[in-house]
Amino acid sequence: MKSWLGWDRNGAVRLNLVNGSGELSEDEIERFKRQAEAMYAQASKTR
Repeated sequence: MKSWLGWDRNGAVRLNLVNGSGELSEDEIERFKRQAEAMYAQASKTR
């Protein structure tokens, strides 16, 4: 399964599953979102 994580122009985290088999648990989704939010915050500091 491939998962794509990113954020939109407003900074909201987006999670897209591609070629998935099965579903992510709510805990996994939340973990991915927290990681993406942390990366976004870090990237915002370097602008």
